[in-house]
Amino acid sequence: MSPNETLTEVQPPPLEDRPYGKLEGRVRDPFSHMWLLGSQTEALTGEETRKQMALSKHEKKRQS
Repeated sequence: MSPNETLTEVQPPPLEDRPYGKLEGRVRDPFSHMWLLGSQTEALTGEETRKQMALSKHEKKRQS
């Protein structure tokens, strides 16, 4: 791949809503550098973040 090409390989999951109020994803550029891209989607307090993380952990266990 030439350095003139744009972003290439997107690492799964390309974008994912995180329980702590962010949308995040990873991409690898043509020089093999990994970039974490993110945007805040919600302004959560510490207590709200803990509740969201507990719910997320519970959902993952249920899906297993």
